Amino acid sequence: MPTTMEQTKRKQANRGWAGLLLGLGLFWLLTWVILPWGQNLPGLQPVMAAIIAADVDTSTYWYSQSEKTAGAENHIRNTLRR
Repeated sequence: MPTTMEQTKRKQANRGWAGLLLGLGLFWLLTWVILPWGQNLPGLQPVMAAIIAADVDTSTYWYSQSEKTAGAENHIRNTLRR
């Protein structure tokens, strides 16, 4: 029969694995279900359509000091104003 310390360590390990699996599951859910669904919301749909039509590289938005970011932002704003 395992000792109390061994049981505690096993519970902690199981809890750690469960937390990892839960985190990975939530990440998958966010990436493949929630964010794609959010593109169809009425407030975001015109912006998403403009981004797709103009073939804007949206990954440049992570770099707020990038010249591409400023150009893409201006293009989207001008497209939505039309």
